[in-house]
Amino acid sequence: VLNIHDIIYIYFFFFKQKTAYEIKECDWSSDVCSSDLTKKLNARFEEQIRINDNVSSIKSIFSEVGLSYTINKYIKLGTYYRYTEKNNKGRYYNRHRFHGDIRLRYKSKPFIFYYRTRFQMQQQITKKGNSVDYYNRNKLTLKLDLDKRIAPFAAAELYYDIYSGNPDKVRYILGVDVDIKKRTELGLFYMMQREINVGNPRYSYIAGINYSYTLKGKLIKSKDK
Repeated sequence: VLNIHDIIYIYFFFFKQKTAYEIKECDWSSDVCSSDLTKKLNARFEEQIRINDNVSSIKSIFSEVGLSYTINKYIKLGTYYRYTEKNNKGRYYNRHRFHGDIRLRYKSKPFIFYYRTRFQMQQQITKKGNSVDYYNRNKLTLKLDLDKRIAPFAAAELYYDIYSGNPDKVRYILGVDVDIKKRTELGLFYMMQREINVGNPRYSYIAGINYSYTLKGKLIKSKDK
């Protein structure tokens, strides 16, 4: 029987062999900590590092904080801020991003369908000056609920540039979420990203791992009536 360490080793061994001959390789690693402030309000903090060139250089590092509010079992709203340090030939430039999400969830066992639409504004500071991008990102995810610790999923996401009025990037993702123990989850994924509506599109092939932990209990407790 495979344990969690065997799964991680096989995952990275396989994808390191596969992506070594592709156009571009990136590895993403993130740690997520979240806590329920109330029954419906959740706070979230994420730290992520993105590595490329066969794990030889850091592409970017970011920290993200945000709040989400669950309206009901089908709808969740969220608002987030992200600060990024991006490497450009050894020099780091910062980015500021604000985004808001609307998430829809529908379950028809054994399938769980997720749809997320995101509106984001990102300010980038480079040696050429400041620039601001506005995007609408739409993501559709299908997950299998097998009543086990491992839940495979597939997803696709489209980036729509609000300024130009055209989509310019698409992502296809395959992955698995693993419940390590209560309130702790490990996610493994492989993603293909490509530009669209350009003459010579760039491709990226990305392997990633996510670790998330949910704090126990609620920080803000309701008063007894």
